[in-house]
Amino acid sequence: MQTAITTFTVGLKALIMNDKQQFLIIQRAKNITKGGLYDLPGGRMHLGETLRTALTREVKEEVGLTLEKIFNPICITTFVRDVDKSNQIVRVLFPCLASGKIELDSLEVSDYLWINQQDASNYQFPDENFLDALTRIKPSDFKNADTLGKGALIDSLDFLE
Repeated sequence: MQTAITTFTVGLKALIMNDKQQFLIIQRAKNITKGGLYDLPGGRMHLGETLRTALTREVKEEVGLTLEKIFNPICITTFVRDVDKSNQIVRVLFPCLASGKIELDSLEVSDYLWINQQDASNYQFPDENFLDALTRIKPSDFKNADTLGKGALIDSLDFLE
């Protein structure tokens, strides 16, 4: 018998590129779900947050960086969390540019690397879509893309009557 889905979560991930055209990956702490795997910074959206505020908060909490530009998403997936099968998650992946010095949240992140695009397949990610995004995005996409809130995607929290 299949467990009923009882909760719904929005997860946000940042594909951060530096000025050397390398991408930031983090290693998940051993004591958390999917511990030891490599991942992209990000996390869950809280009630009342916009996409921008949630992603900015999560990146700041996990790696200490400040997001300077958030581009429109390049990947949106949905899945049921494998722990108890009761939580459906929609995960949105945003290309980003950031500034600051990396300071890891040691409870969630054990290490980080800046990797070259061609090396992405050397790392194991919890979601194969991350590897796909890392290998197909072009550095020029970070210059030519619409930023979040411009173009097709509006980032606002509206209260409709």
